Parts: sequence; C-alpha cells; structure tokens
Amino acid sequence: MLRFEVTEDAVLVWDLHTHVLMGGAAYLICGDAIEIINLHLDEEFRGNGVGSRLIEFIADHFRKDISLGVMIENKDAQRFYQRLGFKFVRKIRTGPALLLVRKQGTKRR
Repeated sequence: MLRFEVTEDAVLVWDLHTHVLMGGAAYLICGDAIEIINLHLDEEFRGNGVGSRLIEFIADHFRKDISLGVMIENKDAQRFYQRLGFKFVRKIRTGPALLLVRKQGTKRR
C-alpha cells in the first residue's frame, strides 16, 4: 500500500508497510496548471505501477492541467507519460527536451 504526502512543493510517495520513501515529484503551481519539475522513483520501485499511481494522485489532488519536460532521447519516459494521457506540445527551446501536457480530466489509456 502507498501513502502520498503533499508538501508546498512536492508530492512524496511512501511504502505504507515499511515506511520507506519510494520517490516523489517536485512541482510548481502556475495559475490553472501544475508543472512537474522533477519526478523520481528509486530504481527498485520502478515498473510496478508506483509512478503511474503518483501521476494519477497528482491529477486527482490538484485537478489542474499538468505539464512537464522530457528529454528527447528518453523514449521510455515519453512512452510512460503518453500512456498516462500526456500529449506532445512542442520542443523546449532551452534544451533538448519536449513539453508534454495532460489536460485536466484526462484518464490513462
């Protein structure tokens, strides 16, 4: 079981049984949207749905559009976010990254 903790600038995800911090997402609220600045899960917790549940928690909790940047070469992350309903918006000018957005109310595929 997971426990989510919302702070003023991050959402943390904990293993409820072991009390181990599994990862989290740093964010900024920008008007009607939330921008995920960084999302990280420790390697041992990847691939079992924790990241998806973290994104769904953020979407349900904040009820805002979600934007984030993904490095162009990180195809795995691009597929992960696309499965969760994120759409490509544009290439980010400041680096080799893509801007992805998930509109409020979008459900994962």
